[in-house]
Parts: sequence; structure tokens; C-alpha cells
Amino acid sequence: MKYFEDAVVGEVVEFPEKYTLTEENIIERGREWDPNHIHTNKDRAQSSYFSGLVASTVHLFAIATKLSRTRDDKWAVVSALSITDMLTHTPGRPGDILTGTNAFTGKRISKSKADMGIISYKCELFNQNKELLFEFSGSALYRRNLADGT
Repeated sequence: MKYFEDAVVGEVVEFPEKYTLTEENIIERGREWDPNHIHTNKDRAQSSYFSGLVASTVHLFAIATKLSRTRDDKWAVVSALSITDMLTHTPGRPGDILTGTNAFTGKRISKSKADMGIISYKCELFNQNKELLFEFSGSALYRRNLADGT
């Protein structure tokens, strides 16, 4: 288990697994969470600005969240605290193979809970061509390792 103290500001961690976008999962997620024709209707999407189906931002966020949880080194995360600055740079399309990174951007001990720390991070999602598709920033509450008496 890794704790608050183990986070190194500036460190970038790659996700070990990948996620393949398909027409089926784009349409399914679109129907459930963002029923816009560019996510749900292949024929209508073809005549859109994007010239085909594209994954919704909700779908990309869910993929990034899932991939960030596939690492072997488990962290003592208690809860997410914030998600900010979500940006979609390039559409996710059927056939794209996605992977990503988390970069630790800051950390501090919680002011109200001395046994907890807050870590800030930036998450990025890339396709198989290393193009940046999506990014967001966030912060989360982590347990501290107080075994050393600090």
C-alpha cells in the first residue's frame, strides 16, 4: 500500500492497461449518459462536424478513471475531493486504443484531519498515436502512514 508520503510531486505515472473504443461502447455510453447524435447515431454523426461517431466527455472521463485504477501499486485513497479543468482536445473515435498518465502536481497535510493528506494531480488520456484526447485536474484525500510516529 502506498500512502500520502509516497507521492512525489512532479512524478508521472503511466497506466499499465489500455481501453479500446468501439462503435458499440460509444453508442451505449452515449445513450446512457449523453444522448447526442454524435455519440448515439452512426448515420447522423457521419454528417456532423466530426464526420463520425465520437466518445462523449463523460465516457472519456470514465475511461481515464478506470485506467487509473489498474495499477498494481495500490494507494490509500479515501475519496476524491475535486475534479476541475476538464478539456477535450481531440475526439475519441471507434478503434482508438486509449492509455493515460497521472502526474502528481502538489500535496499538503489536511488542515482538519492530521492523519490525512491531500494530493493534487493531472490526468491525461492519449490515443494509439500519442495524441492527447482528454485531460483533467483533481485532488483526493489520502491516508497518511503514521507508523513512524509523525
